[in-house]
Amino acid sequence: MKKGKILIVDDNVDFCETCVGIFELQGYEAKGVHDGFNALEAVKEESFDLILMDIKMPAMDGVETFRV
Repeated sequence: MKKGKILIVDDNVDFCETCVGIFELQGYEAKGVHDGFNALEAVKEESFDLILMDIKMPAMDGVETFRV
């Protein structure tokens, strides 16, 4: 049984995918995206219990993404 759904938003692809793997090993359903635009698309398509987002990302940073 899954514990919850987590969205991880980070432009560092390796870090993002490592976090996804760690959370999945702990029983969570995790999805990783690598920019604010894809984060917005992800939350339109499905709901998440928790979103972990990098603040400093190119194009649309975490703060701007949160405000949209």
